[in-house]
Amino acid sequence: MGKKKRRFSLEWRLGITTSIVVVGIMGFVTTIQQTRELKRQRIGRELLLRESLAPLAVLIEKAANTDQLRTSMMTFHEAYIREGYTMHEVDLRDDAGKLIYSTRKGVPSTKDIVPTEHTLSARYPVSSDLIEGGHGFLTVSEDASEFRAAESRQWKSWAVHVLITALSIVTFLMITVRVLILRPLYKLIDAVRLVDAGYWNAVEIPRGAWELRWLAKRFRAMSRRLERTVNDLLAAERRVSERSEDVSAGDVRAGGEGDSVEPLRRPGGDREVRRPIDREELAERLSLLSHVRRGAPESEQAAIRALAVDSPAAERCGDYELKNAIENAAYEIILGEEFRRFKREVDRFAQSRREWVSEIEEAIQQILRDRGIPFVSLQHRVKHPAGVWEKMKRKGLTLERVHDFFGFRIIVRDENGCYSALKATHDLFVPKVGRFKDYIAHPKDNGYRSLHTSVRANDGTVFEVQIRSEEMEKETEGGGASHWRYKESTVARPEPPDGRIRRFIRNVLLGPSADAVEEDES
Repeated sequence: MGKKKRRFSLEWRLGITTSIVVVGIMGFVTTIQQTRELKRQRIGRELLLRESLAPLAVLIEKAANTDQLRTSMMTFHEAYIREGYTMHEVDLRDDAGKLIYSTRKGVPSTKDIVPTEHTLSARYPVSSDLIEGGHGFLTVSEDASEFRAAESRQWKSWAVHVLITALSIVTFLMITVRVLILRPLYKLIDAVRLVDAGYWNAVEIPRGAWELRWLAKRFRAMSRRLERTVNDLLAAERRVSERSEDVSAGDVRAGGEGDSVEPLRRPGGDREVRRPIDREELAERLSLLSHVRRGAPESEQAAIRALAVDSPAAERCGDYELKNAIENAAYEIILGEEFRRFKREVDRFAQSRREWVSEIEEAIQQILRDRGIPFVSLQHRVKHPAGVWEKMKRKGLTLERVHDFFGFRIIVRDENGCYSALKATHDLFVPKVGRFKDYIAHPKDNGYRSLHTSVRANDGTVFEVQIRSEEMEKETEGGGASHWRYKESTVARPEPPDGRIRRFIRNVLLGPSADAVEEDES
C-alpha cells in the first residue's frame, strides 16, 4: 500500500472554508450595494444634464426665426466644447420625433440620440412657434468617459475594501479559533495519545472554549476512574492469589471432602434485618394512590408527595418492593399514558429475558461450585420501570444502555469469598473496565462495603453483579451502611421534601443538564 496522503490540518481547513464563506457573502452583498449606488449616481448625473437644457429651452422659446434658434443651439454646444467636453451634441425635435435642428453633422432626420454605456443623455420639453405643433423636446448627449473612470475607481476601492475587511475578519477568526479551539484541542489530542500509552494522569485542563474545558475535565475524570479501576482489579487479583490457600481450606471445612458446596441459608431470612417502620401506613397510601382520579391537580400533588416522602420512607423501612411500587404508581399518575407504554415495554423486555436470567444464574452457581466457593445465596432483580425511566432521563440513556437493568447479587460467607467470587465472575463473563468499584478496599463514607462490577454476557447483554459477604449484606440492608442512610450521610443535612420535588421535576420531567450528568457520574 502506498503512503497515506497527508491532508490539510484542521486550522487550514477552517481558515480556507471561513475565507470562502466570508468573502463570498461580503462580495455578494456589497456588489448589490455598489451597483445600486452607481446607478443612483448615474441617474443623478443625467438629472443635472437635463437641468442644463433649461436656459437653452428659454432661448428657443424667445427665438423669432430659425436662424436665432440655430444660433442659440450652436452657442450652447460650443460653450460645452470649450469647457473640455470632447462630445456634447444637442437635437431639437417636434413631438412626432421629426428633427428640426442638430449640432451633429450629417444626422438623418429620423435618427434620435440613443444613450449608450459611454454617453450620458437627457431630454427637456420646449415650446416654440417655430416648431410644428408648437411643442417639441431637446435631447442632449455628452461623453461619459470621466463618469466611467470615476465608476472604475469606485469599483477598485470597493474591491480593496472587501479584501481588507475579509482579511481582517479571517485573521480575527483564525486567532480566535486557534486560541479558543485548536490549541486546547491539540492539547487534548496529545493527552489522549499519552493516556493511550499508559500515562493516566497526563490530561490537563487547557484554556479555551468552555466546551473543550468541560470535555477535558470529563476525559480526565474518566482516565482517573479507569486508572483506579485497573488498580483495583489488579489489587483484587492479588488478594485472590494471596488468600487462595485460606479459601481452599475454608472450602474443605465448609463442604466436606468430596461433597459439592451448596448455598448456605441465612438464619431467620431477610426479615431479621428489616425494620418495619410505618410499613402498613405506607401500604395504605400506596392503595389510595392507585385509586386516585388521574388528571386531577390533587392527584399529581399526591404523586409528587409520594415520590418526595413515601418512597424514601419505604426505603428506610427496608421494603424495596414497596418503594418500587410507590414510585411506579406515582410516575404513572404524573406521566400518564407515556409512562404506561414505557412500563409495558420494560415488562415485555423483562419477560422475554426470563430464560436468559435463569441461564445466567445457573452459570454463576456452576462456576462458584466448580471453584469451591461457598455462597449463601444468589439473588437477581430487574430494575423497576420508574427507576429505569429516571436513570434514562437523568443520564440521557437509551433502554439498551441501562447497564443495571438486570442485576445479580452474590452473597458469600466472608471477605475472602468476595474476591474469589469476583475472579470467577470475571473469568466467566467479560468485565467492563471502568464499571468496577471496590467498596471493600475503599468503603463509602457510611461504611458501605461491597464489590460492584458490570460484565458482558456472551450475547452482548451488559448487567451488574454485586458481591458481598453475609455480614456486609446485614449492614447494607438494616445497619449503618443501608442505602437510605448513605444518601442522607453524604449531604450536609437531609434534603427537604420540596427540594426533592424540585429535583424530580428538573431531572425526570425536564431532562438532564450537563451539570447534572457530570455530578452524577463524577
